[in-house]
This record gives sequence, structure tokens and C-alpha cells, in this order.
Amino acid sequence: MKGENFKETEIYTTTPISKLGFYIIIEAVISKLDVEEFLLFSDKDITDAFIRLKELNYDQNVKLNHNSTEILISPVSSGFSIGGSAWKILYNRKTIVYAPQISIDNKK
Repeated sequence: MKGENFKETEIYTTTPISKLGFYIIIEAVISKLDVEEFLLFSDKDITDAFIRLKELNYDQNVKLNHNSTEILISPVSSGFSIGGSAWKILYNRKTIVYAPQISIDNKK
């Protein structure tokens, strides 16, 4: 993997997204190997990367520190897909919501 800082980077995700992502990337590499040599990264690189993921439940808070400022993050169900989430970020007494995809359909 490129970059020494990558090994220290914390990556947060929900469990379904972590598991689904792992199986999708493994399947993609296996499919690629069926037709040609693939040397970009190995299955060990994939496993090592996914081991570092920090899996969170919905509404589980994580405290981070940046320049002596506390940041609180938590995944919130986006209602869009299994494991999909919006992220609530509390920073300097402000709430930021990062929602790349969200559904407001209340039908269940």
C-alpha cells in the first residue's frame, strides 16, 4: 500500500458495509485473475486493509481529537440501503450531517 500514514488511518463504517465491501473486492480480484495477471494488490493487502476498519452500530458515538478539539461522529441509518448511513458530526458545538444518499420514504 502506498503511504506510510495509511496504516495509522482510522476508517469508520457500519458492519454490513464492511462485510459487503470485503466480499465485493475479493470477488472482483478473483474475476480479474481469471482473465489476466493482477499485481496491483494481493488478497493479503485486502485483508490487512479491512482488518483496520472500525465497525460501528447506528447511533454509536466515537470521539476524535483534532488540534485539541473534540469531534464526535456517529452513523445514522440513511434508509437508503442495507448498512447505508449518513454521518452526524458534532464539531465546535455545531452539528454537521454528511448524507451522500438518503431516503425519506416512511413506508415499511
